[in-house]
Amino acid sequence: METPSDYLNRTVWATLGVSKIHGVGCIALRDIPMLTVLSDNMYWEAKRPPFFSINTEEFFKILPEIQKLIIDRNSFEKDSLMTFASPNFNACLQSFMNHSDTPNSDGTYAILDIRAGEEITENFHLTAKNPHYLTEERNSTLI
Repeated sequence: METPSDYLNRTVWATLGVSKIHGVGCIALRDIPMLTVLSDNMYWEAKRPPFFSINTEEFFKILPEIQKLIIDRNSFEKDSLMTFASPNFNACLQSFMNHSDTPNSDGTYAILDIRAGEEITENFHLTAKNPHYLTEERNSTLI
């Protein structure tokens, strides 16, 4: 059976941060190998976030980058179980991915190895059936 720390270490790869491209972006917390699913909450669907109630021993099995997200977003009483939702459910990460002509993801999977601290991007021209509303193709059809 998968432990909470195993689950979080397997599914939490990114967070929101300052983008070098535009405003807010999706930033890798740690190195992400190519073909990794970037989050267990990539789309706004009727999903219930996984909640955990863990002790301190289990908490310290979670990677430090993920521990920081959990501590930054929750408060805990000393010597009590820590109860929290997966950090992936604080925001739909894909909705904050910025466009790149040379993306490192397809919006769901890493299509290249991504380094910790690197912005995760997608190519709006390739991932949308219709041109993305912020692309030149879309804007030129509106003029």
